[in-house]
Amino acid sequence: MRVAARRQTYVILARVFAGLGAAGLVLAFAFASLMPPATTLAEVISQVDHGWLRAWQAVERSGAASWFATHLAGPLLARPVWLVPAGFGLVFSGAAVSLGLGREQG
Repeated sequence: MRVAARRQTYVILARVFAGLGAAGLVLAFAFASLMPPATTLAEVISQVDHGWLRAWQAVERSGAASWFATHLAGPLLARPVWLVPAGFGLVFSGAAVSLGLGREQG
């Protein structure tokens, strides 16, 4: 009974990750085809909600999250807008494939 429940859990998780992966890749394709090529993630977020820009600048000035701002968020915000959902899509698709392969072997 426990083996059957575990296999069922793997199937459900694989399908959830496959759906999230597909959504990420579709979103990346939509951003890549509908936005200008040089549009960054920071520009898109500013277009959606301009208040975040002032809050982000306040965080950078305060130095509270200097490592996060310098090494993680800053470079991520400077990348093209389609790169983030494409990365998430690839990670989730890989997780779905890994769970699917484990289900077949187990």
